[in-house]
Amino acid sequence: MLSSNNDVGHHAYKNAKRELRKILDSYLENGKLKYYDIIVTSNLATKHPFFEYARSFDFIIVSDIVLINVDVKSWGEKTFYHFDVPDEHDTEMSNSNIEKVVGHYISQQYHDQFNSSRKSIYTFTETVQPNRVIYDFYDYDPYQLAANNAKALKDHIEQNFNFKVQSTGVIYFSDGTVNIIQGSEERDKYVDTVSTKSSLRRIISEAIELSKHPLNKEQVDQITAIFK
Repeated sequence: MLSSNNDVGHHAYKNAKRELRKILDSYLENGKLKYYDIIVTSNLATKHPFFEYARSFDFIIVSDIVLINVDVKSWGEKTFYHFDVPDEHDTEMSNSNIEKVVGHYISQQYHDQFNSSRKSIYTFTETVQPNRVIYDFYDYDPYQLAANNAKALKDHIEQNFNFKVQSTGVIYFSDGTVNIIQGSEERDKYVDTVSTKSSLRRIISEAIELSKHPLNKEQVDQITAIFK
């Protein structure tokens, strides 16, 4: 099993934070945002009440419009990303490429060893060596984890402060990785996957535009304070 907790180097991490700040500052300038703060989750203590949900993200952006939880990835190897078993997207296969067919097949073969009837979702890498191909599975699916934890953070913040917040997760492949084979193009309510600076900007813009629960300065400060 691979762990995806340490999937980004220091350089990629700094570049991602710089790009996020550049995007957010532009929205401050045009009035779409009034204020924001970027929480670095690596600074959270393990005993923090939100640590379990926040640790899957590198940054939590708290703004007057939306909570954006960013997980930065920089995978340098071929990766099959977010494949479900049983395959709920087999109708897509007629128009799909061979990589997706392989991804669903390998996921099913891996899943069958557990003799489980439960739905599971897998992310794994492929390494080609002389006379063999090795598939290494991550210990969890980053997409599913981001969706679950973005919602969990929303729920816990609302319970703590008794006001509504908008929350979304973003998986950001900061190096513009092209060797990611995604199991489905279906979008979850609480998470999106992006691999370019322009798509990162678009997702943040959409989150701002679709937000239904704007916050005042006091509420933003309250949320920010619990992470510091």
